[in-house]
Amino acid sequence: MIQYKRVLVPTDFSDHAKVALDYAVQLPFADDGELILVHAIEPTVYPIHRVIKQTDYLSLEKQVHETCQEHLDELAKAIEGPAVRTVLRDGHGFAEICGTAEEENADLIVIATHGRSGLTHLVMGSTAERVVRKAPCPVLTVRIDSV
Repeated sequence: MIQYKRVLVPTDFSDHAKVALDYAVQLPFADDGELILVHAIEPTVYPIHRVIKQTDYLSLEKQVHETCQEHLDELAKAIEGPAVRTVLRDGHGFAEICGTAEEENADLIVIATHGRSGLTHLVMGSTAERVVRKAPCPVLTVRIDSV
């Protein structure tokens, strides 16, 4: 029977991501196994630094990091089962997820997919799809049409 040492679960703090986390917690972990929660803070598209002072931008950036870390910590505390560690990264979701999986030598990534198709999928893209194509390890996608 497979027992996982490191399972990476990306989260955007949505209900979809929480369902994927529920799947991950149920996996068979080795005695020293751990679940790694990762959140990527996406770069802003709008050049916000042009409309606010640099000091305000740094303060805003710090608040975003603190808030995201608090959310990760709350999720981690609620998990019963494997040991949990959190990772907060700056960058594009799929790249940070794959990079973290490689750095952490993850056995598996468990990620939610929103089940979008057609024009919505074309316009918005799919982080899960990119992770499946680029991940250095197996990926379990949890398809969720509505939560």
